Amino acid sequence: QQTNQVNDTSHQQQQQKFQQSQQPQTNGNGGNNVKRKRVFVTDDMVLSLVKSCVRASRLRSRRKNSKIHNHNDQDGDGTEPLPLSPEMEERETALRRIPLDTALEILSTLPQDHHIPMVAYFVNPLAAAYQSLGYIQEARDILQTMLADRTAGEDEIFNVNDLCAKDKGTYSLLVQGSVVTGDWGSAVEALGEMNKAGLYPNPRHCNIWSEISERQTRPRARGSWKKKQYDIWADSVR
Repeated sequence: QQTNQVNDTSHQQQQQKFQQSQQPQTNGNGGNNVKRKRVFVTDDMVLSLVKSCVRASRLRSRRKNSKIHNHNDQDGDGTEPLPLSPEMEERETALRRIPLDTALEILSTLPQDHHIPMVAYFVNPLAAAYQSLGYIQEARDILQTMLADRTAGEDEIFNVNDLCAKDKGTYSLLVQGSVVTGDWGSAVEALGEMNKAGLYPNPRHCNIWSEISERQTRPRARGSWKKKQYDIWADSVR
């Protein structure tokens, strides 16, 4: 019986300690001092944030196009929607830029606030999103200021100094931005820096640059293919 009493007493003491540990501790001012585990920001969190902001910008574009099509195609004739006015297009572009600016602001504080190095797979998707909205200079500034120049190529031994350096995708975006604006001197310069760093474009990069170049020099077609086909048929039956 004495042994059982001792066991019951020790069990009750353990329960009391556990309950006290679960209760919030009060300080002298009557507040609660709750001990919480410290949460650290990881690379995966940052990458998910960047992807979410880029996806939010693209999602607004898809919704905008859907609304325009539904509004202009109420009669169901299948004609192409009318384009937005320059003022409305500029407003929509500014709204699509808001999530990108938010991600850029957070990325700029990573090294100082969270001790996370600035790497290319954080910056490249964001710069590409800016570039797709027409902010070519902003995208170039992001790539040039946030990432350092590379010192070792793909086939060379990895240099720790290249952790925060440009990669093949970065140089490809720099060339692409120059091709979009028709600045061939900057495009050749960016391609030379890419080769100097020991990186070389693949066929996919070359195809993208070629398509953009042809798109810039090709005369803009007026009207849709379906409308032209209908006009040809209408002329033939008159």
